[in-house]
Amino acid sequence: MSRKTAKNQVQNAVDNAPVEYIALQHLQKSPLNVSILPYTPESVRDLADNIAAVGLLHNLVVHDMADGISGVAAGGRRLAALALLAGEGRWPEEMLIPVKRVSEKLAVAVSMSENSKRRTMHPAEQVAGFRMMAEEGKSAAQIGDLLGYQTRHVQRMLKLAGLAPELLDALARDDITTEHCQVLALEDSQERQMQVWEQACQEYINVTPGVLRRYITENEVSILNNARFQWLGEAAYVDGGGEVRRDLFSEEDAGYVNPTLLDQLVLQKLDAHAQALCEEEGWAWAAGRLSVLTRWSADAGDYVFLSPDAGEFTDEEEARYDDLRHRKDDDAAAEMAAMEDVAERRAWTAEQKAVAGLIVCLVDGDIHVMYGIVRRADMNINADETTTAMAGSDEKGTDNAEVKTGIDALAASFVLAMSGERTLAVQAALSDQPQVALALLTWTLCQGCFTARYGVNPLDVRLTSSQHTLVSSALSGKSGRGFQHLEQQREAWHAQFPEGWDTSFSWLLGWPQERVIALLGFCVSQGINGVQERQYGRTGSSPLDGLETVMGFDLREWWQPTAAGFFCKLNKRQISDSLSDAGLSDAARDVLAMKRSEAAERAGTEMAETRWVPSWMKPRVDVSSDGDSVTEKAA
Repeated sequence: MSRKTAKNQVQNAVDNAPVEYIALQHLQKSPLNVSILPYTPESVRDLADNIAAVGLLHNLVVHDMADGISGVAAGGRRLAALALLAGEGRWPEEMLIPVKRVSEKLAVAVSMSENSKRRTMHPAEQVAGFRMMAEEGKSAAQIGDLLGYQTRHVQRMLKLAGLAPELLDALARDDITTEHCQVLALEDSQERQMQVWEQACQEYINVTPGVLRRYITENEVSILNNARFQWLGEAAYVDGGGEVRRDLFSEEDAGYVNPTLLDQLVLQKLDAHAQALCEEEGWAWAAGRLSVLTRWSADAGDYVFLSPDAGEFTDEEEARYDDLRHRKDDDAAAEMAAMEDVAERRAWTAEQKAVAGLIVCLVDGDIHVMYGIVRRADMNINADETTTAMAGSDEKGTDNAEVKTGIDALAASFVLAMSGERTLAVQAALSDQPQVALALLTWTLCQGCFTARYGVNPLDVRLTSSQHTLVSSALSGKSGRGFQHLEQQREAWHAQFPEGWDTSFSWLLGWPQERVIALLGFCVSQGINGVQERQYGRTGSSPLDGLETVMGFDLREWWQPTAAGFFCKLNKRQISDSLSDAGLSDAARDVLAMKRSEAAERAGTEMAETRWVPSWMKPRVDVSSDGDSVTEKAA
């Protein structure tokens, strides 16, 4: 039956009932009449005078009661006015009153309908009416259909019907507001409802609904926008012994739960997820955790954070990743993130997994897995295994094992690429400083003439240009600022060469010395080779260190750490450490909870406003005070 049909049923019952005429002494206000508030003497007097003047314009609606009495379900004020007139001798006993008779099961519905038409019903009257209909066995939906109310509204009124009688009486007297009652209805116990109300009245002159809510829910947390509750699910919370305190009066279906139990159940679910991953991937241990474990966590000292080499894609994966990068849609981003995750997890070694574990936590309602966590308590027990596993870790300050840090914690292929990037930048800068290039060339030749020992020297005097290799390995490729600068100079110089220049050098004798020195500087710059390769697990110092110091070289003038050109090759912990090193502590914390691609993008954006360069891409040399010698620092 539709709501409209059900509502018409009530109206039709009244409309189709024949008019009867009953003496006043056979009429009595029905207990099913929802108008429970006392009528004011003034309103009864005004209505009585009106009836005396023009007659009773509207019939009453009644139903059968015991002893031949007809109960007035609609028209209680009119009945009171008629009784007043009769008491004053202004309504003769023989004058009958027109009524319409309905069944007892429709009496409350008729009373609700008639009262709501003639005036705005007091909330206390609605509560009483809905309660009586519910006691007749009608559901909230059926009541709503009969009277034309939304089911939600009926449910709310029925919730208020469960308030302590003292509170409902106070509502009828307007000593308490509907808003107060709605909050008190959060508490099912009528005894507790009264305790809360009385305590609030004792402590506050003006008791607000907010005060009552605080008393009732002070040991609970809201489920509204609660990521933990949403991830766990209401069914799991209830199955775990929890009970949701629902707020029916919230438009957002709010509620409150026990935070201790919620955390306990969430932790159990996280731990189960962690154990499943541990068995699947072969880690030493696993645990669930309610918050992300970072280097700034209170218990961070209990753990060592290992890092694998940056995850490498296969050729097929690299091609697929590049295709996805150009699509720029949500599906592509999701697939890229999944590929990054697979590559990163693949990079962990069996030695690392043998001593390290994983932690599963929630970040903004999503599962976040942290791999490569070593418990310090386990390090002494498994000292040899831990030392082996930490050979690729970025953990700092550990006394239990020799730990690779800085450049040696990075993938060798990445170091090779970045040293190529650095070399191109140095070549470009040196091409603008011919006096330095001339000094470098002269010094190199002197080493060959006056001593048999060659120190660290970036200049290959045979001038074997490694530019093609450098460009191929550098992440910026031919778009890098250093390469672009060198190409512009190459074209400018080549345009000045005479035809057949490569058959004789005599044409150089006609050039001014300054011009020849400038050309020499450019050529010397092409021979610079600062590529760093790793041998026996260690990366040597850069041969560019001394040269950069003499030149006053600043890599940041030529190169910027971007997402695509630098951070995409780091894992999230290395990205975080880089941001921390640059003084960006907030961003350093944030990226740990991001996907790797998002962390790289965030780091690139943040670093654009800084002059940060990785410490292992800066020179590590001392220059003597007179500037005549360059001494390499002891490693």
